[in-house]
Amino acid sequence: MTITKWNIAPLLIALGLIAGTLIKVGINGKWASEWQSLTFLFIGFVMFAFSDIFAEYTGHYGWTREQWFQSPTWYIKLVGGIMLACHANGILNLI
Repeated sequence: MTITKWNIAPLLIALGLIAGTLIKVGINGKWASEWQSLTFLFIGFVMFAFSDIFAEYTGHYGWTREQWFQSPTWYIKLVGGIMLACHANGILNLI
């Protein structure tokens, strides 16, 4: 994966969402009640930021060892972004 300005901008937005969420949860002291949303938030970030590694890790073999299938990286990035946005919105109440 080559790093360009088109790759950096979404990652900075995702890091901003995580930072804002952690600050809000830390200030309100709701770590115990928001642990599920925080877990899905971090899983979504990993899927979004490291989609190529995540796709390779979640791949599977077909009928034989020569058949290796994995989800496309754009799909993993999309699902990770949706998870990240939905759970950050649930905590931050952006919309």
